[in-house]
Amino acid sequence: AMNELTAAINAVAETVIMTDSHGVVEYVNPFFEKMTGYKSEEVIGKPIGRLKSGRHDDDFYKRLWAVLNKGETWSGFFINRRKDGALFEEEATISPILDSDGHIRHYVAVKRDMTMQRDLERRVMRSQKMAALGQLAYRVAHDTANSLSIIMGSASVIQSATDNEKIKLLVKDINDA
Repeated sequence: AMNELTAAINAVAETVIMTDSHGVVEYVNPFFEKMTGYKSEEVIGKPIGRLKSGRHDDDFYKRLWAVLNKGETWSGFFINRRKDGALFEEEATISPILDSDGHIRHYVAVKRDMTMQRDLERRVMRSQKMAALGQLAYRVAHDTANSLSIIMGSASVIQSATDNEKIKLLVKDINDA
C-alpha cells in the first residue's frame, strides 16, 4: 500500500513537498522538479525558503507560520522563484502532520501552478479594458462629430445672416478647419 501511495504522489501533476517541523525539506515529488527546475537532491535537507521570490513581506510568512504552528492547515497563494529566476504563481495548501501526542512532526504542502491561469485572467482583463477604451473612443468621436456638425450648421447660418466681413472671415475659418 505504501508503494502505491508513493506511486500516486509521484504521478500527480501538482507539487508535493514534505518538510520536517522546522521547514527543512525531506521529500519532493517529480512534479516539483519540473515546476521549479531544482533537482530533489538540491533541496532535500535544506530550508524551503530557497524558493522565495521576495514578493511577499515578512508579515506574510509570519501569518502563514502562525496558522501552521497552531496545528491548522494554511491555504493561499505564493509567488515563488524557479531555479532560472523566473517567477511563478502557486495555489498552496500546507498541513501539519501530528504525531500521536499531538506534536507537529512534519508539514506537507500540495501546490498547483496558477501561472497560466493568472496569465489568462490578465489577458481577459486586458482585452476587456481595450474593448472599454474602444467604446469610449467611439463615444467621444461620435459626440465630437455631433458637436462639429452643430457648429458647422450654426456657422453657415451666421455666414448667410451677416454683412460683417470680419465675422464672415471667422466663419470661413471654421468651415475650412
